Amino acid sequence: MKRRLFLGLEIDPDFQNIIFSAVAALKSKTTSFRWVQKENLHLTIRFLGGIEESKIDKIREVLAGPMASFTPFSIGFSELGGFPNLKKCRVLWIGVEKGNEACLQLKKISDDSLIRFGFPKEPENFIPHVTLARSKTNGEVFLDLLDRQIFTEMKKSQILIKKMTLFQSELKPSGALHTNLFDLHFKAA
Repeated sequence: MKRRLFLGLEIDPDFQNIIFSAVAALKSKTTSFRWVQKENLHLTIRFLGGIEESKIDKIREVLAGPMASFTPFSIGFSELGGFPNLKKCRVLWIGVEKGNEACLQLKKISDDSLIRFGFPKEPENFIPHVTLARSKTNGEVFLDLLDRQIFTEMKKSQILIKKMTLFQSELKPSGALHTNLFDLHFKAA
């Protein structure tokens, strides 16, 4: 049986509340987006796709060593962004400012380890971010509705990242359900 898996960084529940407060006005005024459930906010390092259940322990084994030597780091967020752009986007996200280089390094170490295990190489255009919403069409973002004060508070806040998680993602009519399968802890302080 295959499971839909990805590697990611969990977002602290208090910070999830700050993020959702910052975009509350957008949620009430924009109907073209499907918003990520607050408890599902995370930063994806690598989407693995449909993986046979028998390979999950091997993924842990391949990544445990490199992650045990990775140094914990703090992340702080910047303003909103979007793919392909912020004015008309299919994915609305908040970008990583502080800790961006550490996220890129974590991605590279994960990719290098997984390539040796047989995963294909991914394109090198990784932008560390937390997805807030998705649109099937190019959704319009009402930038004038953003609460700039909350975004300022959010930019001052930081999260200490001490682990990477392998998540299972089950797609349901109500939205994705993410389950933590295991944590890969970074170097102890």
